[in-house]
Amino acid sequence: AAFNGLFGLKTQRERISLGPNHFDGWNGMTVYGPLSRNVADAALFLDATADGGPDGGYLAALGAPFRPLRIAISLAPPPGSLTKLGAEQRGAIDATAAALRELGHEVFDQEIDYPVAAFVSTVARYLRSVTDDVATLPHPERLEQRTTNMAKLGGLISDRRLAQARAAEPGVAAQINTIFESADVVLMPGTAAAPFKIGQLQGRGALWTLNAAAARVPWYGVWNAIGQPASSVPAGFDSNGLPLSVQFGAAPGDELNLLRIAAQLEQARPWAQARPPIDGLAQ
Repeated sequence: AAFNGLFGLKTQRERISLGPNHFDGWNGMTVYGPLSRNVADAALFLDATADGGPDGGYLAALGAPFRPLRIAISLAPPPGSLTKLGAEQRGAIDATAAALRELGHEVFDQEIDYPVAAFVSTVARYLRSVTDDVATLPHPERLEQRTTNMAKLGGLISDRRLAQARAAEPGVAAQINTIFESADVVLMPGTAAAPFKIGQLQGRGALWTLNAAAARVPWYGVWNAIGQPASSVPAGFDSNGLPLSVQFGAAPGDELNLLRIAAQLEQARPWAQARPPIDGLAQ
């Protein structure tokens, strides 16, 4: 969503069934959620698939009035991320914050209190999940060498270490969620920089690629690890015509406020019909 000018909603863990064989996908880090050109379609997706939700459904709730929200801006990436936020990506945050203030919301700066355990737990669960997935493939020999090596890294995560990473989640979530004592939702960068060019990572090793990818999108992984709702919202285009985005995070089970904010931003600055200049992309 972030790199393609789409609205994306990561739902609360267990909001949408993963099916009989995927109850705990990727050690609790994966969920089903919509990618859509507009927010109403995402709300309708939840009405058709989600377990629980507002009375009358998500789509109906988008049209209902709601009080202005307290929105914290948090720019610092989680621990362990070698990230520098680009100027245009920071500009997307500033423009979104200004739009939210014009819509009547209270917007203020407050960093999320990420524990160091957030990094350790997320990486351990991610790598072990790669290993476990590769073990189910009928022809793992057809994988790129880089993917095979990623699975080897995950093989270093023992069952005991994985259990420790999973057990750390409640404490990690509790510390992150202290921000919701003063905010209803959190506004974060969507990406640290523009997407990689085709072939840019060709020939790089597994660890190098993992670090590079994590540095480009460091704000998403933690929300996967704690299983809470988050969204990616389009925020215009950069100077090269590539999509910009911002991310919102919410308290447990609060997809509705993410949908409401995104719907307001979509009305204030429509994105569904926006297209980058093709000649600029060709350069």
